[in-house]
Formats: sequence, structure tokens, C-alpha cells
Amino acid sequence: MSKSPAFQFYPKDWLGDPEIMLMDWDAKAMHLHCICIAWTQSDACSLPDDDEVLRKWLQVSDVDDWEKRLKKQIFSAWKLENGRWVQSRLKREKNKQLERSEKMKNAAEKRWNKEQCKSNAKAMQKQCSSSSSSSSSTNTHTLHDMDINKKQKGKTRDPDLETADFIWKHVDGLAPGQKKPNMETWANDIRKMREIDKRPLEDIKKVFLWAHNDEFWKANIRSPAKLRKQFDALNIKRANGHETSQRPNPKKYPESRSARADRIWRERNGGEAAESDGDQLRGDIQSGAGLSASAESVGEILDGEFTREKS
Repeated sequence: MSKSPAFQFYPKDWLGDPEIMLMDWDAKAMHLHCICIAWTQSDACSLPDDDEVLRKWLQVSDVDDWEKRLKKQIFSAWKLENGRWVQSRLKREKNKQLERSEKMKNAAEKRWNKEQCKSNAKAMQKQCSSSSSSSSSTNTHTLHDMDINKKQKGKTRDPDLETADFIWKHVDGLAPGQKKPNMETWANDIRKMREIDKRPLEDIKKVFLWAHNDEFWKANIRSPAKLRKQFDALNIKRANGHETSQRPNPKKYPESRSARADRIWRERNGGEAAESDGDQLRGDIQSGAGLSASAESVGEILDGEFTREKS
């Protein structure tokens, strides 16, 4: 393994070490310099017990100061083992790095072996498939069909798209020129009704047509998604024989003059008791014959009502 170019430095540990705190400033700087040199040595985290070499590394020319002060302060934080000065904290950091590196190496090898096993398995499967293709063609086709069915599961089918087009034609008829929706999305909503909700396509169409012919629901059920949301309520109404709410349009189907005259005559003369007179009034109006005084008053009322309608 190549040497690591760096090591962890912990300021709190440095400041909390009593041996370091008792060093003079120049001794502290030399101690840190010795740590850096030890990290790069072939004998990890150690220095040779050679005063001349150490003084040259630290550029100390005063031998007396070295022996009496500097060496004692600096190497109070080191241990002498087998003729070399060893820094225990630095050695622990080195061992941590080695362990971490070994774990990463093992993990990489494990991943590599796993990928190799997969690759070999695929190669063996391919080889076996090619060698036995003539004898297992039927099974191969069956597996192929199963794969196709799996891929097609969840996708829209033609009947769903046709039903979506059926709904769109009716919705578009309410207000021609609308922006056409995404038919694949509509078909997918119909597929959900068919596969998840278990609704037959015929029932979907029948319930939609019932809602489409209803004065209220046709403005609210304008997509398969809305139809699916209200399907149960609409189907119950349809199944119970509820007639669609058709509101009469007075402008499209106006009350005839004779019918209105008959209604007003009944209101003024006690309903059923004036049946024969009402018939006579209708006959007079339709034939253009002369009207009685009562009929003339009814005619005036009718003329007044028609005049108000036109204004």
C-alpha cells in the first residue's frame, strides 16, 4: 500500500496534552516538525535515536541546549522502542487508516466478485440457451409470450381507446371546437374502471349515456375520470329507473293560443265546470267565428300576454 499523504490533527487533543503544554514554544514547533518527519519514514511513525541526525533535521546547533532542554521537552511525548522514538498517538492514527483502507478494499473485491458471478451466470445461461434452442423452442416461445404479457400489463388496449373516443364524441357535441384531451390518458382511466373496478365496457357506456342525457349530469360528467368518480351514484340512479331531468324550454315548445285560452277560462270559471265552454272557446278561436263577451275578454287577456312576451 502507498503511504498516505496526510493524517488527522485534533486541536483539542494537542492543547489538552500536559506534556505538550509544558514545552517551550520552540520545543512545540520542533515536536510538530518531528511528527511530520515520522509520518513519512519507512518505519511508520518513528524516528531514529540519533542525536546528530535529529539536530540536523531540527537545525539545532547548540548541543548543550539540545541535551539539557530541547531533547527532554520534545521526546517527553515519545517512547523509545527498539532504538527508535515512537509517537503513540500518531501510530494509532496510522493503524486507523490501514484498517479503513483494508475495509474499503474488501468491499470493492466483494462487489467485483458479485458482478463477475452475474456476468458468468449470464454467459452460462446464454450458452445453455444456444445449445438447447432446438429442443426447447416451444418453452422459449411460451416464456417470450409471458414477457410480452408482463410488458403490456397496465398499458391501454384498443377497446379502452375506442370507448374513450365514444365518450369524446358525445362530450365534444355539447360545445364543438373544444380542445381535444389526451386520449391515452382517457383510455387509461377506462382501463382502471375495467381492470380495477371490474366494470364491463358496456356498463361504462350505458352509465355515461344516461348521465349525458341528464340535464344536470351532462355538464359534470365530461371525462372518464369524472365518470369513474361518480360511477356508483349514477349507476344506482340508472338502475332504479330515475328519469333524466329534462327541463322544458318554453321558447322551443310554446303554449298554443287555444291551450292558453282554455287554461285561463278554467282558472276564471272553476275548472272542470267550464269544460264545455272552454271547448266552445277553442273552437271559436280556431274557426275565427264571433266571440261572446266572455270570450272577447279572454282574447284581450291573451293579446295582452302575447304582447308582453314579445316586448
